[in-house]
Formats: sequence, C-alpha cells, structure tokens
Amino acid sequence: MIVDPNEELYGRILKAVPEGIWVVNPQGRTIFCNGRMAELLGTDVQTLQDLSCFDPLFPGDVEEAQRHFKLQMAGGPPFDFRLRRIDGSAAWVMISCMPMTDKSGATSGLIGLFTDISERRRAEEALRQSEERFRTIADTAPVMIWMSGPDKLCSFFNKPWLEFTGRTLKQEIGNGWAAGVHPEDLNRCVATYWSSFDERRSFRMEYRLRRADGEYRWILDNGTPFYNGAEFAGYIGSCIDVTDFKQTQQTLHEYRLQLQRLTVSLIYSQENANRELARELHDVLSQDLAAIEMQIHLLKSEVISDRKLARRLSEIGTKLGQLATDVHQTSRELHPMILEELGLEPALRQECRAFQARFGIKTRFSAKSVPAALPKDGRLCLYRVAQESLRNIGKHATDAREVRVSLMGDPQGATLVITDTGSGFEIDAARKKGGLGLISMEERVRSVRGDIKIRSTRTQGTTVQVFVPKE
Repeated sequence: MIVDPNEELYGRILKAVPEGIWVVNPQGRTIFCNGRMAELLGTDVQTLQDLSCFDPLFPGDVEEAQRHFKLQMAGGPPFDFRLRRIDGSAAWVMISCMPMTDKSGATSGLIGLFTDISERRRAEEALRQSEERFRTIADTAPVMIWMSGPDKLCSFFNKPWLEFTGRTLKQEIGNGWAAGVHPEDLNRCVATYWSSFDERRSFRMEYRLRRADGEYRWILDNGTPFYNGAEFAGYIGSCIDVTDFKQTQQTLHEYRLQLQRLTVSLIYSQENANRELARELHDVLSQDLAAIEMQIHLLKSEVISDRKLARRLSEIGTKLGQLATDVHQTSRELHPMILEELGLEPALRQECRAFQARFGIKTRFSAKSVPAALPKDGRLCLYRVAQESLRNIGKHATDAREVRVSLMGDPQGATLVITDTGSGFEIDAARKKGGLGLISMEERVRSVRGDIKIRSTRTQGTTVQVFVPKE
C-alpha cells in the first residue's frame, strides 16, 4: 500500500486550524468535517458524519439557510448565522463557503469554513440593548438631547427634539440641525460649537431655534464631550426652551427700571420738599426764635430786680437757644444750604465736625483734587451718602474709635470713601431686612450713573466707597 506523504500533513493542518471545516455534497450531506466543527456543535466528528448540514439548525432558520446554501453554491459572500448545538443552545458563526467541482467542472459539493463569532454577537447584542435603553431614556427625558461623533457631525436627536422642530432624524443629522437656528444666531452658535469641540471643553450657549409651528424660541444648550475609555467619541448635549423664562426676566427688568425711576423720582421729590421746609425753618422759624430770644433778653434786663423772674426768663432763653440750634441742625439735615453756597468740600467738613461733636467719635476728613465741575446732583448724592453713612455709624457702630472720610477727584469724577473701625455688619442680612438706608444710597448713586461698593466684616469695620462721574 502506497501512502501519500502529504496526507498526514494535511490531516494535522485540518486538526490545527481554529475554524470549523465542513464539506458537504450538493444535497447538503456530510463528506468531511474536522474536530473544531464538532466542538462548535458540541458533538463529535463521527456524529456529524451522519448528519446533513441542515440538521443543526433551528426550525425557523431552515428556509433562510437553504437560501444561503444556494447562494454559496454560486460563490456568494460570507454570512453570519446561528447553529443549534446538541444541547439546544445557539452558536453564532460566520460562514464562508467555496464550491467544489469534479474533473468535468460540475459542482460536486461545498467546502464551508465556520468561524465562532458568539462573543462578538453577544457584545453586539449588549451594545444594541444598551443603545436601546439609552434611546428609551433619551426619548422620555423632559429635555431635548443630541449627540455628535468625533467628526463634529450630529448623529442622534431624541424624540423631544424632533417633536419640537417638526423634522425627521434624517433631516437633522449631520449639519441639518443648523437649518432651524435663527439666521442672526447661526454664526455665533456654530463658532461656539466648533471652538469648544476643538478644545474638548464643555459649553453653554443660548440661541433661537425654529419650532414646528414656525416660531423661534430661545434654547439653552449645554454640550459636554464624552469618551470611550481614553478615546474622544464626540459630544452629547441637552437643550431646554427658556423663552418664557427670558420673557419673565425681561418683564422683571422692566419692572425694576420702573421701580428705580419711581424711587429716583421720590428721592428728588423729597429733596425738593426738604429744600422748601429747610428754607422755612431757616428763614422764618429761626428768625422768629432769634427775635423771641432777643425780646426775652430785653425783658430780663427790665425785671432784673425780680431775681426769681429773671432766673426764669434766663432758663426760657437757654431753652430757646437750644431750640434754635436744633432747628438749625434740622434745617441743615433737610437741605444743606452750605452745599449750594460754599460747595461739597466745606459741606462734608462741617458734617464731619457735627458728627464728632454729637457722638464723640474721632472723625478725620480729607479732600484732594475735588473737581469744581461736578454736577449738582452728583454733589448732593455724595453729601447724602456721607450723611447716611455717618448716621448709620452713630446708630449702629457706637464701638467705633475712629471714622475717616476722604474725597478725591480725578479726570473722570470724584470718589468718596467713608471708613469706620466699628464691629461691622452682615450686608446680605441687612438687605433682606429691607432697610431703606442701603437702598436709598444705592438708588441715589445709580440715578447719577455712579458706582457704590460696601464692604463690612465683624472684625474690620465698614467701608463705603462711592464714585460719581464728572459728566
């Protein structure tokens, strides 16, 4: 018996290849199979020798397998298929076949190469289920969601987005979504998206997007890069319609402006009323008190022999003098005539002296380069802020050892700084209490297009800084 020296070699090769090999005749009956093919089906080679290639199939797959079998006989492409193992479980394989021909050229069978792809199919199924869960979550989320790949092209829009725009996924993917952005916002929107994408950073932007009914609505869009492991995979974004919120903000802004205008109007109305009352006190009541005091002095000299009456008249004169001082002080607080007659610097210097005399707190005043062309409303604003600040110190910071008031000018305007060494206060808490002191100061400063800063701590006292522009 002559033995082909290659036969043993071919046998070892067939046993060593990791793919299953199954050779069948034109009717699908087994001609040959290797051990790996038997392993794929959970059986042995001898058992396969007695089977047709259609036997290890699920009943519902037979028709499809026969169709592929015919295609393979004609040299068709590889395909994925599931085989039924002996224990009934499924084994996914990729099948690549090549027809065999006899010496006459007629088809004599089919050589099939079976590669186990069960792990790949399980991974694909897990991915499919994961994507299905994501789509379910995304489609039921109360926000509009989009995704893009590393090529900057959008690949997904959830159901709320599509319902909002009234467009299909096919219309939106890629750069199709940009068709719905308001023309005035498009360049800014795209520039923000592209620059953020290139830098792999999150972004937050607002733009107008056309709704299904044709109305443009303001959208707040938050985009965040995401990664597959360490590899950049694209962006995911969420959007909400903020049109109603922005309209509410605009309405509140308009109400705030109206309130500010009303507040300013009330402040100046009060100033006008105070000016008139101050004039009455200064020009009429003060003069009347002075005249009465003079009459009492004359009367006292006439009744000098009656010591008891003279002493009584002297007491009345003293009280009238104190009353005149109080009237003068009230008149100055209502409207500082010195501010109009001599200017801001002397008015502030006098206010500091009066504060020190009244509360016994050492008060230092300094002035430098004060612009003479400071507007009348600006001068009054700085004076009133100083007056209110000193009043607050006298009322709430009685532990203060020293107060410093400085007035400095520059080409742009004037800056007033009032600093005390008292215990300070919580600014936010004071605002919540709705105190009119802080509000009136801020509104006064705002009315002259100025700027005010208030700093206060429990250990370092309080500083009020106000800038008023020159024009």
